[in-house]
Amino acid sequence: MKNYKNDIINIFIISIIILIILILLIVNQYLSSYSKNIESFSNINVGINFQTGTSGISATGTITFTTPFTNPPSIFTQIIGTSTSASDVYSVQILNVKNTGFDYVKNMVYNDTSNNYNITKIQNSTLESFNWVAFG
Repeated sequence: MKNYKNDIINIFIISIIILIILILLIVNQYLSSYSKNIESFSNINVGINFQTGTSGISATGTITFTTPFTNPPSIFTQIIGTSTSASDVYSVQILNVKNTGFDYVKNMVYNDTSNNYNITKIQNSTLESFNWVAFG
């Protein structure tokens, strides 16, 4: 009489290996579909929408959203500095926020010591861009 115990164990092990491979393929497909550079996202389940982008270097401008929000979103910004601008302070004013976009003004705060005085000045910033995130 043939011993079927080893055959059953081998079939079970092969079935487990096939199941693991299928799970890995599904996970890989899921991750690859979300690994692209995200510029806009909508999570309908929890009602959170966001979009991201990078401004130009002009001191003033308008950002237009790829997809309009239902209501005007909250905007967060972060200046993209360089090694030469590390000691300067920048500000990005966000204006006229609408569900389709927003306006901005970039300024640089710096110390002018050209006349033997330390005078804090503000001027338009035309060298740095900034990243932005809009949540709505």
